Amino acid sequence: MWQRDLAVVYSKIAKAHELAGARDKAIEALEKGMNIIRQLIERAPGNAGWKNDLSWFEQTLSTLRN
Repeated sequence: MWQRDLAVVYSKIAKAHELAGARDKAIEALEKGMNIIRQLIERAPGNAGWKNDLSWFEQTLSTLRN
């Protein structure tokens, strides 16, 4: 599904920002990706892969915010 692909792109953008030292931009990109995944889960709550993606986004955001 293209929306998940877009969320993955946001995660890669976040990593690039993180490596460049732009933590706020990395967090912003991760939040965008996470919101896409949340919308996908709303449409298909039984999709375990998307739930795993959401956990990854949440963990990565938590790490960056601390």
